[in-house]
Amino acid sequence: MHSKSELVNWLGKQYGYSSYLEVATANSGFQFSNIDSRIYSSIERIMYRLPPNYHDGLIINFSTTSTESCHCFMPLIDKNKSFDVVFVDSFHTYEASRRDLELALLVLDK
Repeated sequence: MHSKSELVNWLGKQYGYSSYLEVATANSGFQFSNIDSRIYSSIERIMYRLPPNYHDGLIINFSTTSTESCHCFMPLIDKNKSFDVVFVDSFHTYEASRRDLELALLVLDK
Protein backbone atom coordinates (compact mmCIF):
# COMPACT_ATOMS: atom_id res chain seq x y z
CA MET A 1 0.00 0.00 0.00
CA HIS A 2 1.27 3.41 -0.93
CA SER A 3 -1.00 5.77 0.96
CA LYS A 4 -3.05 6.14 4.11
CA SER A 5 -6.28 6.16 2.11
CA GLU A 6 -5.34 2.85 0.47
CA LEU A 7 -4.97 1.36 3.94
CA VAL A 8 -8.33 2.82 5.05
CA ASN A 9 -10.04 1.45 1.94
CA TRP A 10 -8.39 -1.95 2.41
CA LEU A 11 -9.57 -2.08 6.05
CA GLY A 12 -13.10 -1.27 4.98
CA LYS A 13 -13.13 -3.93 2.31
CA GLN A 14 -11.39 -6.53 4.47
CA TYR A 15 -13.60 -6.10 7.55
CA GLY A 16 -16.86 -4.84 6.07
CA TYR A 17 -16.55 -1.36 7.55
CA SER A 18 -19.01 1.16 6.20
CA SER A 19 -18.52 4.42 8.12
CA TYR A 20 -15.52 6.75 8.02
CA LEU A 21 -14.71 10.00 9.82
CA GLU A 22 -11.69 12.17 9.05
CA VAL A 23 -10.44 14.72 11.57
CA ALA A 24 -8.13 17.31 10.06
CA THR A 25 -7.14 20.93 9.65
CA ALA A 26 -6.59 22.98 6.52
CA ASN A 27 -2.96 21.81 6.66
CA SER A 28 -3.46 18.13 7.48
CA GLY A 29 -5.53 15.14 6.49
CA PHE A 30 -5.78 15.13 2.71
CA GLN A 31 -7.17 11.58 2.53
CA PHE A 32 -10.86 12.45 2.35
CA SER A 33 -11.14 12.63 -1.43
CA ASN A 34 -9.55 9.19 -1.79
CA ILE A 35 -11.92 7.28 0.47
CA ASP A 36 -13.93 4.85 -1.65
CA SER A 37 -17.68 5.51 -1.41
CA ARG A 38 -18.32 2.02 -2.82
CA ILE A 39 -16.85 0.68 0.43
CA TYR A 40 -17.91 3.39 2.89
CA SER A 41 -21.54 4.43 2.67
CA SER A 42 -21.02 7.08 5.35
CA ILE A 43 -18.03 9.39 4.85
CA GLU A 44 -17.81 12.48 7.05
CA ARG A 45 -15.20 15.08 7.89
CA ILE A 46 -14.39 17.33 10.82
CA MET A 47 -12.11 20.27 10.10
CA TYR A 48 -10.88 22.85 12.60
CA ARG A 49 -8.39 25.73 12.64
CA LEU A 50 -9.87 26.77 9.30
CA PRO A 51 -9.22 30.19 7.83
CA PRO A 52 -12.39 32.24 7.31
CA ASN A 53 -14.24 31.26 4.12
CA TYR A 54 -12.13 28.11 3.69
CA HIS A 55 -13.42 25.63 1.15
CA ASP A 56 -11.48 22.96 -0.71
CA GLY A 57 -14.41 21.83 -2.85
CA LEU A 58 -15.13 18.77 -0.68
CA ILE A 59 -17.82 18.17 1.93
CA ILE A 60 -17.02 19.40 5.42
CA ASN A 61 -19.65 18.08 7.81
CA PHE A 62 -18.44 19.90 10.92
CA SER A 63 -16.06 22.85 10.92
CA THR A 64 -14.74 25.69 13.00
CA THR A 65 -12.12 28.40 12.83
CA SER A 66 -11.33 27.58 16.46
CA THR A 67 -8.20 25.71 17.50
CA GLU A 68 -10.49 23.35 19.44
CA SER A 69 -11.98 20.39 17.59
CA CYS A 70 -14.31 19.57 20.49
CA HIS A 71 -16.92 21.97 19.07
CA CYS A 72 -17.14 19.74 16.01
CA PHE A 73 -17.23 16.46 17.91
CA MET A 74 -20.04 17.47 20.26
CA PRO A 75 -22.94 17.01 17.78
CA LEU A 76 -21.66 13.48 17.05
CA ILE A 77 -21.20 12.63 20.71
CA ASP A 78 -24.60 14.10 21.64
CA LYS A 79 -26.29 11.88 19.03
CA ASN A 80 -24.24 8.79 20.03
CA LYS A 81 -23.00 8.59 16.45
CA SER A 82 -20.16 6.18 15.85
CA PHE A 83 -17.82 5.28 13.00
CA ASP A 84 -16.02 2.09 12.02
CA VAL A 85 -12.87 4.03 11.08
CA VAL A 86 -11.72 7.40 12.40
CA PHE A 87 -8.69 8.87 10.66
CA VAL A 88 -7.09 11.52 12.86
CA ASP A 89 -4.54 13.93 11.40
CA SER A 90 -4.60 16.69 13.98
CA PHE A 91 -2.88 20.01 14.20
CA HIS A 92 0.63 18.86 14.96
CA THR A 93 1.04 19.67 18.61
CA TYR A 94 0.97 17.19 21.46
CA GLU A 95 -2.08 18.84 23.02
CA ALA A 96 -4.12 18.86 19.80
CA SER A 97 -3.14 15.31 18.91
CA ARG A 98 -4.01 13.96 22.33
CA ARG A 99 -7.34 15.82 22.45
CA ASP A 100 -8.35 14.66 18.98
CA LEU A 101 -7.42 11.05 19.70
CA GLU A 102 -9.39 11.09 22.95
CA LEU A 103 -12.43 12.56 21.18
CA ALA A 104 -12.08 10.11 18.29
CA LEU A 105 -12.23 7.21 20.71
CA LEU A 106 -15.61 8.50 21.89
CA VAL A 107 -17.07 8.14 18.38
CA LEU A 108 -15.21 4.99 17.33
CA ASP A 109 -17.55 2.00 17.01
CA LYS A 110 -16.46 -0.46 19.65
